Amino acid sequence: MIKAIGFDLDDTLYDRNLIYQQVFEEMKKYIQHKICFEEFNPVYQDYSKKYYQAFINGNCSQEHYQLQRTIDAFDTFECKIDRPAAQRFLDLYNHYKSKLSLRPGLSPLLESLQAQGFDLFVLTNGASSGQWPKIQELQLENYFSKKRIFVSEELNCSKPDNEIFQKVTERLGYQAEEILYIGDDWTNDIEASLNNQWYALYLNVHQHPAPYQDAKLKIVENAEYLSDSLQTFLEETKTTVQF
Repeated sequence: MIKAIGFDLDDTLYDRNLIYQQVFEEMKKYIQHKICFEEFNPVYQDYSKKYYQAFINGNCSQEHYQLQRTIDAFDTFECKIDRPAAQRFLDLYNHYKSKLSLRPGLSPLLESLQAQGFDLFVLTNGASSGQWPKIQELQLENYFSKKRIFVSEELNCSKPDNEIFQKVTERLGYQAEEILYIGDDWTNDIEASLNNQWYALYLNVHQHPAPYQDAKLKIVENAEYLSDSLQTFLEETKTTVQF
């Protein structure tokens, strides 16, 4: 029986792409190019993952990680930008992320899960300085105890490493088979959860097909179906919950 339900933060509890699209459109005032956001964003996200990994491995500074991902993404489209332009991109991102809101339907879903007695938690990769302002802007402490919000930098390890899942399992105080985790990234969130015997719900908002099926896995292709799909999954795992 599932007793604890966890959520990834970025692109799961809120739609990060909306922020990046706002930043991208705003940057057109300063950079001339013919790149469309739908082409740019996947490239930017790939570089973001690459440089974040280098940052947590101690191979680059946080400043380098935050700026170089933007420089390299634009360079992929033969658009050269300098560090001041990359800093402007980052500044705009920090501005727009102060206006975050939960995905539609998430607030009543979280309230319902609370009322049903599920132990709710957040597990997110990132630096504390970047993640906590988003957590506060989204008012997540209305739904999650501060002791149930796990930021990778504070645990000295990151998804998809087994270590972070083992640490969270221990801190939650449940058996791995009693934990369900919801996320948008196959490798970091879903495969890693399954590898650590958690249940997993794949919120496939990026339209990246799951490489395989698993008895502990539920796939949701559209965020608006999350509540109904979660209800079904909980019923399938012998947990009764009413939304």
